[in-house]
Amino acid sequence: MDKLHIARNVFDFGIVILVWLAQVIMYPSLAHIERDAFVSWHRKYSSRIAFFVIPLLCGQAIIVGIMIYLGGGFLTILSAAIIVLCWVSTFGLSVPCHAKLQRSGKDLSVIRRLVWTNLIRTILWSLVFLIGILGTLFS
Repeated sequence: MDKLHIARNVFDFGIVILVWLAQVIMYPSLAHIERDAFVSWHRKYSSRIAFFVIPLLCGQAIIVGIMIYLGGGFLTILSAAIIVLCWVSTFGLSVPCHAKLQRSGKDLSVIRRLVWTNLIRTILWSLVFLIGILGTLFS
């Protein structure tokens, strides 16, 4: 189980770095992209960031699932519940913002909403990371 904890911490850390970069740099920067280049830029951004996001999210989910299957304790189950909330927030709040930006182009109110919805994910995934570290320390 120690190797699973280490692998989990790597995936959790990767996600935390990614969501904090999105929160502090990437999403606020959307407001500064020229209107006529926005849809093209957003399409490229979305496809390129997926190269990092998809493996991290899937890897994290698989490892946490394995840990639960192997009898993971309270912290692992708590992490899984928070990860579910992260996914719900992602697909219920943030993905619709990206879809609207891709469909309609630059819209500062949608960009602000994206930053706020990402804050939810940033906080939740930061909690998952901290819980994972605690789980490693107390395993």
